Amino acid sequence: MTRVDVMPRSSQIRPVFEVMRMASRLRLAEPELLGLKALIRAGDHVFDIGAAYGMYTFPLAHLVGPGGSVHSFEPQLEHHRWLKLALRFLRTRHVSVNLAALGATPGEHPLASIHRRGFRPECDSGSTG
Repeated sequence: MTRVDVMPRSSQIRPVFEVMRMASRLRLAEPELLGLKALIRAGDHVFDIGAAYGMYTFPLAHLVGPGGSVHSFEPQLEHHRWLKLALRFLRTRHVSVNLAALGATPGEHPLASIHRRGFRPECDSGSTG
């Protein structure tokens, strides 16, 4: 039988965390990522509202570690699927990805998003809770 060593969950996310920090320094990603370390501690429970592809989800997951949790909300199906797949690949169990939007009132509302060639409304309505 072959033994396979697996890094602890937060260690598997660390490379993604470091890439996002570098991208922030190079102004390729939001500079706010650099300040997360001052606000988030191991064991914290945090929310990523409008998670998209996980620009904040991955760094947050690294910072809270397996003793904390990240609750990501993404209403667009394509982004939601990609994020769930990436987290499954990284064996991240302390992150939940919810196919939903959050808003002031419950119900379904039109969702507009920005795409490379401009602004267009999404075909489906997003549910808020």
